[in-house]
Amino acid sequence: MPMMTAEVGADLARLAHEHKWDELRDALVRMHPADVADVIIALPSEDEGIVFRLLTREQAGRVFSYLPRDHRFRF
Repeated sequence: MPMMTAEVGADLARLAHEHKWDELRDALVRMHPADVADVIIALPSEDEGIVFRLLTREQAGRVFSYLPRDHRFRF
Protein backbone atom coordinates (compact mmCIF):
# COMPACT_ATOMS: atom_id res chain seq x y z
CA MET A 1 0.00 0.00 0.00
CA PRO A 2 1.39 3.48 -0.85
CA MET A 3 2.51 5.59 2.06
CA MET A 4 1.89 9.32 2.20
CA THR A 5 4.87 11.43 3.19
CA ALA A 6 4.61 14.01 5.95
CA GLU A 7 5.36 16.72 3.39
CA VAL A 8 2.46 15.68 1.16
CA GLY A 9 0.16 15.54 4.18
CA ALA A 10 1.24 19.02 5.23
CA ASP A 11 0.63 20.37 1.72
CA LEU A 12 -2.87 18.87 1.64
CA ALA A 13 -3.66 20.18 5.12
CA ARG A 14 -2.53 23.63 3.96
CA LEU A 15 -4.86 23.47 0.95
CA ALA A 16 -7.75 22.55 3.25
CA HIS A 17 -6.85 25.31 5.72
CA GLU A 18 -6.70 27.84 2.86
CA HIS A 19 -10.01 26.54 1.43
CA LYS A 20 -8.43 25.73 -1.92
CA TRP A 21 -11.01 23.04 -2.56
CA ASP A 22 -10.42 22.60 -6.31
CA GLU A 23 -6.68 22.10 -5.84
CA LEU A 24 -7.29 19.75 -2.95
CA ARG A 25 -9.83 17.70 -4.93
CA ASP A 26 -7.36 17.40 -7.81
CA ALA A 27 -4.65 16.14 -5.45
CA LEU A 28 -6.93 13.68 -3.64
CA VAL A 29 -8.20 12.04 -6.82
CA ARG A 30 -4.66 10.89 -7.66
CA MET A 31 -4.04 9.34 -4.24
CA HIS A 32 -4.56 5.84 -2.91
CA PRO A 33 -7.71 5.64 -0.75
CA ALA A 34 -5.71 4.66 2.35
CA ASP A 35 -3.62 7.81 1.98
CA VAL A 36 -6.72 9.95 1.56
CA ALA A 37 -8.08 8.40 4.77
CA ASP A 38 -4.82 9.35 6.52
CA VAL A 39 -5.25 12.93 5.33
CA ILE A 40 -8.82 13.07 6.63
CA ILE A 41 -7.81 11.61 9.99
CA ALA A 42 -5.01 14.17 10.37
CA LEU A 43 -7.25 17.17 9.66
CA PRO A 44 -9.06 19.16 12.33
CA SER A 45 -12.52 17.68 12.85
CA GLU A 46 -14.23 20.71 11.30
CA ASP A 47 -12.44 20.06 7.98
CA GLU A 48 -12.86 16.27 7.82
CA GLY A 49 -16.41 16.28 6.47
CA ILE A 50 -15.67 18.99 3.95
CA VAL A 51 -12.73 17.08 2.53
CA PHE A 52 -14.71 13.82 2.47
CA ARG A 53 -17.42 15.56 0.43
CA LEU A 54 -14.85 16.61 -2.16
CA LEU A 55 -14.43 12.97 -3.15
CA THR A 56 -16.39 11.28 -5.90
CA ARG A 57 -18.96 8.77 -4.70
CA GLU A 58 -16.73 5.89 -5.80
CA GLN A 59 -13.63 7.32 -4.15
CA ALA A 60 -15.56 8.14 -0.96
CA GLY A 61 -16.66 4.51 -0.69
CA ARG A 62 -13.11 3.28 -0.98
CA VAL A 63 -11.75 5.88 1.46
CA PHE A 64 -14.54 5.14 3.96
CA SER A 65 -13.37 1.53 4.24
CA TYR A 66 -9.95 2.74 5.47
CA LEU A 67 -11.31 5.12 8.11
CA PRO A 68 -11.32 3.98 11.74
CA ARG A 69 -14.76 3.31 13.18
CA ASP A 70 -14.79 6.52 15.26
CA HIS A 71 -14.30 8.58 12.07
CA ARG A 72 -16.92 6.72 10.08
CA PHE A 73 -19.73 7.96 12.30
CA ARG A 74 -18.82 11.58 11.60
CA PHE A 75 -20.00 11.33 8.00
